[in-house]
Amino acid sequence: VRVVVQHEVHEPAHADRDLMLFGDFEDTDVDDQTLELARWDVTGSYSFACVDQAHRGAASLCMRGTPGQTRATSVALRNRVRVMGDADDMPRKDLTLVGYAAMSNAGAIAIRADYSPSEGDADLGSEVVWTHPGGDQAWTQFAAPLHMPADTVPSGPTINARAVRIFLRQEPPTGDADAMLRFDDLAIVGW
Repeated sequence: VRVVVQHEVHEPAHADRDLMLFGDFEDTDVDDQTLELARWDVTGSYSFACVDQAHRGAASLCMRGTPGQTRATSVALRNRVRVMGDADDMPRKDLTLVGYAAMSNAGAIAIRADYSPSEGDADLGSEVVWTHPGGDQAWTQFAAPLHMPADTVPSGPTINARAVRIFLRQEPPTGDADAMLRFDDLAIVGW
């Protein structure tokens, strides 16, 4: 949003913006593959793009669980997401994870955020930002603040936390029925 006042252009001091860009799980690229979820680490039969019962649009992320499953179903965002202002060494770390989840017989759910510099591979902490006991639920919105660590030195994208990566996890279902967990319209909002 731009505001023009007497031939001067003023940018808003802070505007909310989706920094993730790939949380709607739609197939927006122009290649010969469909619904490949290139920005997410999916595992085939246990996590995949699905086109039935999306919250909005044509697709959502489905995470399946089966009775007797011994490991959790996990999906990770492939790349880390940099905060606004990182390139100018003025990071804006006021972040919120928002999205929608729907579930059928789902196991316990956790979303973890890992923090790192925008350059290099240092691990600068992590936190579980959202949990749910699972079960059955129609599409419901959730929101969780992200607590990115404060800068420890005056400058330095290779030293300070300036990026976040999201991990989605569903524990195996309890009982004898398959589980289905769906996510859609995920966003890391920078304020």
